[in-house]
Amino acid sequence: MPFCFGAAGVTVLWCFFHNRVGLGILFWVLGIVFARLILSGGEDRWLLGLIGHWTISITLGVTGNRIAWEERGYRSLEELRRGESGWHVAGVIFFVLSIAGTLYSTATVR
Repeated sequence: MPFCFGAAGVTVLWCFFHNRVGLGILFWVLGIVFARLILSGGEDRWLLGLIGHWTISITLGVTGNRIAWEERGYRSLEELRRGESGWHVAGVIFFVLSIAGTLYSTATVR
């Protein structure tokens, strides 16, 4: 399966709806910490926040389909694709907005 944009883009909600509430709460807290690092400025702090944010997104994007398969009880790949298609669309939108927001915030910090 390709990259799971639902898990990468709408991380916290995706985790909650895929029975990974603890993971969702952890990523929510880490997201707040990373956002504060990015927005606080400084030479190295924004880069640390950016690396942390993207590490979470990419990790869940790579493992998201496996998690969805295990937690949602899909019986076929076609059923997985259909079931996750709404998450994919929302994830792509938020993923693109996240990139734009990150680029904007890093450009204004420096």
